[in-house]
Amino acid sequence: TVAHVLDLTEVEQSQLTPENVFQGVTSILETRQKASSSRASTEFSSPSTSAPQDQVTHTTKDTRAGRLGPDRVLIDHSATRGQLSYDQSGLAVESLASFSSLRATTCVFAGKWQFEATIHTDGIQQIGWATIMCPFTTEEGVGDAPDSYAYDGKRVRKWNVKCVPYGQPWAVGDVIGSCLDLDRGELIFYRNGVSLGVAYHNIRMMQPHLAYFPAVSLSYTEKCEMNFGARPFLYPVPGFDPLQASPSCETMSFGSYLCRCLERLAHLSCRGSNIQKSWLGSSGWCLSGSTGSTLSGIPSA
Repeated sequence: TVAHVLDLTEVEQSQLTPENVFQGVTSILETRQKASSSRASTEFSSPSTSAPQDQVTHTTKDTRAGRLGPDRVLIDHSATRGQLSYDQSGLAVESLASFSSLRATTCVFAGKWQFEATIHTDGIQQIGWATIMCPFTTEEGVGDAPDSYAYDGKRVRKWNVKCVPYGQPWAVGDVIGSCLDLDRGELIFYRNGVSLGVAYHNIRMMQPHLAYFPAVSLSYTEKCEMNFGARPFLYPVPGFDPLQASPSCETMSFGSYLCRCLERLAHLSCRGSNIQKSWLGSSGWCLSGSTGSTLSGIPSA
């Protein structure tokens, strides 16, 4: 039954009638979701407290100090150069030009911040941070201009106008963590959670136009996938915050509840081999199995 699938209380069940099943279920789920959201924290932890990633909670407004931009961090399509293709999430990219560059929609000017990039091809890519003043051209990208810094595991170099040896060769599947410490003016890269050492000291900060965006430049057919914090980091670095705050425990709990509802629905629909569709007037239809179980009130397609 609907009550079983949605795990309804007796009070919630009393709100349902054959005539208003769909509207009643919608109202119940909205009420549960609002109750879950109201329990979430109304503010983000400050970067100065260096809260672990799993303690940074998501709300309607990211007010953390040292950060500028929308709550949800994406790739800024208006700031790309070259030609890029995207997957459905918009965070996995492939360069379709000889050299393509991109940056995120959010920047930072103080505090300690991290993002991750998963390497899908092991060719030439420059992963790091750049200010809005860094020009993206068909030949130059992240790390090729002042106030932009990058790591390239194909050539095993770090880039800031000039390149010097740094780090380790990367391979397909590697996760590159880029950690920018604007309290100390340092940038550290990680490969699969292992520090490659401080790449740069004395990074300029707290001056006009010196807010840093996560940025990447890729050669032709090179691919990588960005994670600004919408998903838990595979290798979170203590003391560094994700640019996008993680979902709150309440949000994840409500998502788990919906998944359990789908699981119960799937089990119910598979109980018995002769599942039939029968109309229940304008209110919808029911699933009837050989066991006699019935799921009613789900609208027809």
